[in-house]
Amino acid sequence: MENKGCELCNQKPVFTEGFDGWGFVKEYDQNENGIKVAEGGWTACYIGPDENGRIGCWGCGDGNTEIYYFNYCPNCGRKLKDD
Repeated sequence: MENKGCELCNQKPVFTEGFDGWGFVKEYDQNENGIKVAEGGWTACYIGPDENGRIGCWGCGDGNTEIYYFNYCPNCGRKLKDD
């Protein structure tokens, strides 16, 4: 039976429309697209999609860390990356 995924690995990127002074553009906010899975002090850890829909995790404090991309969903185990 194929694993259909869960709340974490079925996330899709969401873009908002903004105005950049020249026209309307699609904007992507990394932290708005992720689910906060842990936090403490001035930091948080998110899991969510990047602009291309790949699921990963990143830390957020004064800025964001690079995204670590999963091969498998850490919650349900669904395979996320093709070989």
